[in-house]
Amino acid sequence: MAPGNPANFMMHDVPVDGYAGTDMDILIYVIPGNPGLISLYEPFAMALSGLIQKSPSLSGVSARICGESLIGFGTGAKDQATDLQQTILAVEADLLSFAESRHPTRVVLVGHSVGSYILMEILRRHTEGFSPGIDIVGGIMLFPTLTHIGKSPAGWVLSPFLQLTFFASFISTLAYLLFFLVPLRLLYLLALYMGRLPPPAAETVACFLKSKRDIRQTLWLARDEMMTIQDDKWGKGVWGCGLPGDPSLYMYFGKKDPWVRNSDREKLVDDHGQDPELHGKMRAFIDEKETPHGWCIWHSDSVAAKTVSWIEEIVHRVAAERRQFLYGHHL
Repeated sequence: MAPGNPANFMMHDVPVDGYAGTDMDILIYVIPGNPGLISLYEPFAMALSGLIQKSPSLSGVSARICGESLIGFGTGAKDQATDLQQTILAVEADLLSFAESRHPTRVVLVGHSVGSYILMEILRRHTEGFSPGIDIVGGIMLFPTLTHIGKSPAGWVLSPFLQLTFFASFISTLAYLLFFLVPLRLLYLLALYMGRLPPPAAETVACFLKSKRDIRQTLWLARDEMMTIQDDKWGKGVWGCGLPGDPSLYMYFGKKDPWVRNSDREKLVDDHGQDPELHGKMRAFIDEKETPHGWCIWHSDSVAAKTVSWIEEIVHRVAAERRQFLYGHHL
């Protein structure tokens, strides 16, 4: 297999069972972590697509799983620093574009790592009227970095270096010099056999190591994450009040996540994961299998299995609320 430039976007359509009518149309939008390369999530999207198609609970659901690389990453990206706020606005615009092409539809957001922070900011902006015309019914946050990332074990080590203004340019230039003369295919084979990466991930990693821009953008964005991701700044308008129409939110934390301080994880779980007033619309879980933060490399199947169970709950809840609405209006 000869490696090429990974795609900047992904799209997987899940057809409805031929013997069932279409009861609901959902758009599952995946927001990557950092580095923001959507090709790392292709195995996850493929596994999730297969599980949705096999799920009896989702037999009448037409789904599209999609996503795009974060701004500043991938083929054709501009060679300039992009901060977290610019990234949020670009993801929101991309989401609206996908949703409008499939209108009317219901949207389930799936965010990984800093993608979960972006997810919450999109929800906040949605409650403030910045993304009208789409119905966000759920948000699934996988290994989320929502607060104080700079105080996490990994953040504590890297923050001092990231604050140096020349660090991103120095590291990206050094990587460029190291790998400039190394053929892309050789990097791919090294990642595949020495790094023991699956072929899709090996292809993405090889192209990443050859991209001075992608390495620099990874560090630029990480620097801004350390400065921006601080206190829990979302009120009940974003976390929800358990009312009909509020999106269902799920947080799935790693048991030993170097990017999440244990005390910050516990506070988020205590504050939002066990509130009886939310009627099960905000739930938090801690992985017990010691799945790594970068699960999209080796653990896409197990994380997809968790994700599909929450999508089933979201669809069931939306259908129940729709029946209650229709029944109430016919009394």
